[in-house]
Amino acid sequence: MSWRDRLIWASEDNKLRKKASFRGAFFFIRDVDRSIGRRNIVHQYPFRDDPYVEDLGRDTDDFTINGYVVQNEDNKQDYIDERDALITALRNPGPGTLIHPFYGEMIVSLMGKARIRESFAQGGAAFFTMTFVKVSDVQKTEEGFQKATQPKSISDYQESVDGSAENTIDLAEDSFGESYSPEDMPGYVSDSIMGAITSLNGMLRSVKGAIQAAFPAQVSKALVYLAKAKAGIDIVKITQACEFANSIGDMFNGLRSILGMYGEILSDELLGSCSSSVYGYYSGPMSGAKVISTDSTDTTGFTNSTMEKSSQLNEYLGKTTVRAILAINRFGEEKGGENPSPYGGELDVVPINTYQRARQSANLVAIVNISITNALVIAAQGAVKIAYSSYDSAIEIMNEVVEEIDEFLLKLGNDSADTSYDNYNITVSDPKTYNGIESLRAIFVEAMKGIGGVLPKPINYKVPPATISTLVLSYDRYYDLSREVEIIGRNISTIKHPGFLPGGKNIEILGL
Repeated sequence: MSWRDRLIWASEDNKLRKKASFRGAFFFIRDVDRSIGRRNIVHQYPFRDDPYVEDLGRDTDDFTINGYVVQNEDNKQDYIDERDALITALRNPGPGTLIHPFYGEMIVSLMGKARIRESFAQGGAAFFTMTFVKVSDVQKTEEGFQKATQPKSISDYQESVDGSAENTIDLAEDSFGESYSPEDMPGYVSDSIMGAITSLNGMLRSVKGAIQAAFPAQVSKALVYLAKAKAGIDIVKITQACEFANSIGDMFNGLRSILGMYGEILSDELLGSCSSSVYGYYSGPMSGAKVISTDSTDTTGFTNSTMEKSSQLNEYLGKTTVRAILAINRFGEEKGGENPSPYGGELDVVPINTYQRARQSANLVAIVNISITNALVIAAQGAVKIAYSSYDSAIEIMNEVVEEIDEFLLKLGNDSADTSYDNYNITVSDPKTYNGIESLRAIFVEAMKGIGGVLPKPINYKVPPATISTLVLSYDRYYDLSREVEIIGRNISTIKHPGFLPGGKNIEILGL
């Protein structure tokens, strides 16, 4: 078999078999130039003859086609229509099908401009110079080709999690109204409920205290929200299930304020409680946090915003707050346990030996479940608003939130299997909250993986033998001197002095 036989032509009975085509516009090929290679960065250092070559992976393959259309018998000695068809094909947006005698059929995109040359001296022909790059991960539609998976923006992920969070709170409030019964409440039952709210209040104050050293201004404002919400809960309020559920949610407004979710607070205050229509305002105007700075050393946080979409939160602020919120997952643990939460939140065990005691215990379970639901929802909403520095950082927080969600789902499952209430015709099963949290989990994981997927991943970087500093590396690698702090922070145990990186050793840095 000769090289000519290996060329990929059309069928032998096709008169156009020696032509190439792009989007169905035919042309002849004169020659092709192809570029292949790798993305290498050459680092040169003073008093060192040999450079250090850093390999960043394979570069994009592209090829330049020198083609033409010419008058001939097939086009009845008139090439104008074929020229115009190819021009139209090159002007159309997006990828298209290229049939090439050397490379076969492939999906490509035109890079930049194509050049066209015509002259009277060579009348009857138009010469094209076209550079293409091969495109992968596309699917064919009626309109042409598009990416098989369209990339989402950060605001898309925030919106999807916010939507699921709103639905979860809605379901939890509905479930609370069905499982919490304030009727004919003896004094000791109402006292235990007020005691549970006092315990939750103390836990929320302790959680906010864990953040206070870094963000005193934000926490002071959060504590004002908490004090106002706690003061609003009285004997009258706890006898109205709907109002009570909303009041418990209000106790979490301080945490929402730290994460910049002012829209939730505002809509609750203006529109009232227990209405699913309220939550439509969460993703609208005033729902976003405005970050003052993304500098990791900046702790000024954010201010109220009228932005339609949430901005991202400072990574340190966001991660610190989310981790503190997750501690609320332990609210309602048995008082006197072996490993008590440092934040408090313990409750006395209620013996289930009479109807009133069973009702008291079931009411406390309902309070615990809606409280934990509020905490997990806020943690998930906050986690997707953080401006993460790397893939690993995003996935780390995702795993921490998911772990607490799974713990709560297990608790809800155990509640449903508890037969202690059967003799009193009472149930603590909460399928609505379970379904809401389970749905939130799936959407949250998808969002966090999407957010992390576009972030740089840590890589091992071998320090060249010549002495270089972290400042030099941050400039050579990122063209950004401020990244020196990041490099040092990732290699505290390895870098003894920022002016002298350990030659020949591996350190961890972020990829490009």
